[in-house]
Amino acid sequence: MAEDAIVSGPEILDGMPIIKGTRVPVYDLAASAKAGIPQRRILAAYPTVKEHHLGLAGASARSVPDYTLR
Repeated sequence: MAEDAIVSGPEILDGMPIIKGTRVPVYDLAASAKAGIPQRRILAAYPTVKEHHLGLAGASARSVPDYTLR
């Protein structure tokens, strides 16, 4: 499912992984969740993102070895 919801390419935000159909970077969502921002606030800030995208974003961000959530 993540393969269908998360995309990247050189023509989209310089290849940064995003939620498909949006310009919302996966790392922004994952960092917000990691920082303890409530889901309702994250979803309000990114109205094109759905609740299930938050979990996918976290898993995707953690799977990239050169990126760490701080």
